Amino acid sequence: MKFNRFNLFTGFVSVSMLGLLSACATTSEPVKTAPVAPVAVIPDNSQPSTPIGAFVVEDPKPTVDKPEALPERGSVASVIKKMETSPYTLYWKDNNSYSYYIGGLLDAEYQPGTGLTIQEAKGDDSGITCKFDDKGKLSGSGDPKSNKACSELMFTLDDELSD
Repeated sequence: MKFNRFNLFTGFVSVSMLGLLSACATTSEPVKTAPVAPVAVIPDNSQPSTPIGAFVVEDPKPTVDKPEALPERGSVASVIKKMETSPYTLYWKDNNSYSYYIGGLLDAEYQPGTGLTIQEAKGDDSGITCKFDDKGKLSGSGDPKSNKACSELMFTLDDELSD
């Protein structure tokens, strides 16, 4: 019984909506359009102008940034710079120092503010030790043989850090 009432109600609503829609569609008034008025076209005789803020002031002398001069190969400055940036150098946070070891050849340590120490690695501790301050001066003996050996160690370390 409920099913029949539902069907009856749905059918009644559908038929009445259909009748209403069809009545609206046939009784609508035509759309009225406004008369078109002629438009006068006035020619544009104005001159283009640039906004005040659009002016670009150029420098009369262009400045060229000079690249930073690279330290001389084999110098203490070159080695220190490479030790600070090399991915193969170990940074010891506790000591605030950088260290680099080449097995069987040398052991280098740089501590900012103190200097660079390069020790020749020999099994019997007979290798030389070279200490440089931050300005690149070799501290210790003024022996020319020792100075030459320290210079060779410095070049070896610089070349290894470059790779």
